[in-house]
Amino acid sequence: MYDTFWALGNLGQPRFLSRRISKLPADIPNQQPKTGRLLHVPFYHPWHLWQLLGSNTDILLLKHLNDPINFIPYLLAYLKGTAVICLTQQPRHPSWPGYNMLWALARSALKLGRVGVLATTKEGHREALSLGLPAVYAPACLNPDRIKPATYSTPDPHTLCLLTISKYQPRKNLVPLISAIATLKKKFPQHTFQLTIVGALSDRQEAQQAWHNVQQAIQKYGVNSEVSVHNNVPYQNITNYLHATDLFVLPASREPLGYATVEAMAAGLPIISNIDVGSASYIRDHANGYVIPLPSAGALAVAISHFVDQPSINHPKLRKYGAASRKYIEQHHRPDQVVSAVQQLYTAITN
Repeated sequence: MYDTFWALGNLGQPRFLSRRISKLPADIPNQQPKTGRLLHVPFYHPWHLWQLLGSNTDILLLKHLNDPINFIPYLLAYLKGTAVICLTQQPRHPSWPGYNMLWALARSALKLGRVGVLATTKEGHREALSLGLPAVYAPACLNPDRIKPATYSTPDPHTLCLLTISKYQPRKNLVPLISAIATLKKKFPQHTFQLTIVGALSDRQEAQQAWHNVQQAIQKYGVNSEVSVHNNVPYQNITNYLHATDLFVLPASREPLGYATVEAMAAGLPIISNIDVGSASYIRDHANGYVIPLPSAGALAVAISHFVDQPSINHPKLRKYGAASRKYIEQHHRPDQVVSAVQQLYTAITN
């Protein structure tokens, strides 16, 4: 998301209203709308949002097409005659009662105002078109000058270094990934498989439980020396981990995008991803990685083993696939493309 806002910062005089995005460039002003909760459902304070919109706002940029919290911004933008562009990934998955009812109301609001959809995944694009909305598919952008490909030294022919970046949630499927490392350890005893988990650990009970499950899995499968965990790494240090690995793995389920995949591709890494991830549409089997049908330990082990040869790790293949990842980012994820998409949408919904 950083690069999207960085790119849009070149359009006029942007003033972003964001409650979710924490990685905005420092030179772009951002005002956080006040929010509250009613029966555990989040909502914007209408009057505060009305004031923030002001009278000189041309575009209201929202994240997630079908997030019910956007119902109020849709309505206020309609009343002010402000164009709305939704930055959409995959459809948001319902997780609480009343979701369908509020989403139905949001869909009604969509038909009132001038709304366009900037879809970063193909599934999000199809969803927008099914609603009859102007939509442009623009893969999640990344400034290629921000993350450069790694410069590799001569690798150890018997070591494969893997990386995953994840929050601690059950749907991130870290335990199956750890199990897959144990499977590979037994299948290829002459090789070493080093998995680094860069985790985001919060105080939430769900996160703490998922973190506990990871620790238990490391002990259960006997991979203490193969799995290292680094929690709450500052964002500016993530590139160091990307440049110290051979292969990026994202085994998550119900992941709307998975932006870490985009950054890993920019760093010149091949990707293994579950099909239930928005960024899976950026991966080409047998070209820059592999997409697995289910995030099971067996499927992950099979996909990883595509880079394992006898008697050595297939580092030339890893480098070839990584170069293809980098090329794909340079061709399809450039910042100027998202700027062009926003301009195209604005013209479509205001004429």
